Amino acid sequence: AKYFAEALIKNRTITYMALSHNRIRTDGVVALAESLRRNTTVVAFYLYLNQVTDEGAIAIAEMLKVNRSLRYINLGSNKITDAGARKFLEVLDKNK
Repeated sequence: AKYFAEALIKNRTITYMALSHNRIRTDGVVALAESLRRNTTVVAFYLYLNQVTDEGAIAIAEMLKVNRSLRYINLGSNKITDAGARKFLEVLDKNK
């Protein structure tokens, strides 16, 4: 995921990222979230059934504060607890 994140910074043609079922852990999710802070082309980001924890979910939520292109995110079936979900709700409430 880290190498993909590095490439994503330069690539401006990818609009759909389906990375489900890849065992991506927190460090990979944090790297992807950092890349998506600067990316303006990705509109769909699917990380279903990985190993995303609250730390990864919070990194994605923080990214959403600055990324205005993402419209679809799927983080289902990961290791996100209520704490990670609450952070998402906070960000979504402010991004109305």
